[in-house]
Amino acid sequence: MIPITTATFKVWKSVDYPLGPTVDGIVIYLGTTATFTPLGDLEPDIEYTAEIMPAATDLAFNPLVSGPVPNEWTFTTGTDPSSGIDLGSASTFGIMAFSAITDALPYDSVVRDGDVAIDPGESCDLTPAQVPEGSIHKNDAVSEQVKIDLLAAYNIAWAMPADETPGTVNLGAYNSALNPLGPGRLPAGVYYSGSTMNVNTNLTLDAEGDPAAVWVFHVGSSLTTTTGSVLLDNSAQAKNVFWVVDQSATIGVNTIFNGNILAGLSITANTGSTIYGRLLGGTGGGGTIALQSATIWVPAP
Repeated sequence: MIPITTATFKVWKSVDYPLGPTVDGIVIYLGTTATFTPLGDLEPDIEYTAEIMPAATDLAFNPLVSGPVPNEWTFTTGTDPSSGIDLGSASTFGIMAFSAITDALPYDSVVRDGDVAIDPGESCDLTPAQVPEGSIHKNDAVSEQVKIDLLAAYNIAWAMPADETPGTVNLGAYNSALNPLGPGRLPAGVYYSGSTMNVNTNLTLDAEGDPAAVWVFHVGSSLTTTTGSVLLDNSAQAKNVFWVVDQSATIGVNTIFNGNILAGLSITANTGSTIYGRLLGGTGGGGTIALQSATIWVPAP
């Protein structure tokens, strides 16, 4: 037998394979399983190639494959949550809907400092006067690209490690008196709810002085704010807050909400609500953005 060791188990960035520098690491055995552990963090969003050299054999000195052929495979590392989510062309849009955009009486909702898109639907209650600094795009080249970029961002966001990964926190404990930042305050991180997420008291996102701090919330079902607002403190920025919702989101009456909602279905912004962020809905294949006397302020990308 010739064992699997650092001499026979190699890892490269795929762009360097097979002659470039390899990743430093160690091989550890547990029973019949050999595990390669890199000595440092792998880079995010990078394809790597792993290879077991043909010199490695079993107890009968048989290689993994016949002949002098290495056993290789590739994998791609995930997105670093601290870098946020790249919205692409959707970053200048306050609203993106797949089926319809509605505005209830008295038809006075407004999108400030950003654009509006709908694709492939056509029904949009908003008028140009309600999007004073931007444009409304319906089924054109711009809205098509926004839809593509939004779908890509949504999929990347769901691939980010959540609750079960070390270094992330379950949102359910945010109001604990044991919270070192104080009850109702959250440091940057990736937060997770396997079903619904309900903000019924004020939730303050505390950047602890870091304007680049990022929050990603994975919501397995629906997001609802009722009597609570989502607020920012200590240099936190709305552009760095992402609510990734499997189904629908509802923003409560007269509440303040910070962050970008990427919803699989619909988003509702109720009477008097103020959103500092983006309402991007329908990534699950349908959905409506429903407004009622709501104001959406789009942060700079």
